[in-house]
Amino acid sequence: SNVEADGAFIYIGLDPITDMIKELEITDESGYVTVDHSMMTPIPGIFAAGDVISKELRQVVTAVNDGAIAAQDAFHKIKGI
Repeated sequence: SNVEADGAFIYIGLDPITDMIKELEITDESGYVTVDHSMMTPIPGIFAAGDVISKELRQVVTAVNDGAIAAQDAFHKIKGI
C-alpha cells in the first residue's frame, strides 16, 4: 500500500548479527555480546560496541557512546596506560 508521509523510520529488527563470533563464547543466550563497563568482552583485548552488545537501550546515540568508550579503553591498553 502507499502511505503519504514526510519521512519514515525503517525498522530492521533487534536480532544481533553475531554468528561470526559464536565460537568465541562471548554472547549471551540471545546472541548479544557481553561486555564490561569499558566495552571489553570476557576475552581480554576484544571489545564490542553498539547494538550487538547486551544492554537496555539500542539507539544511535548509545552506540556512539559505546564506541567512544571502547576506543578510549583500547587506546589506553595499547599504550600501556
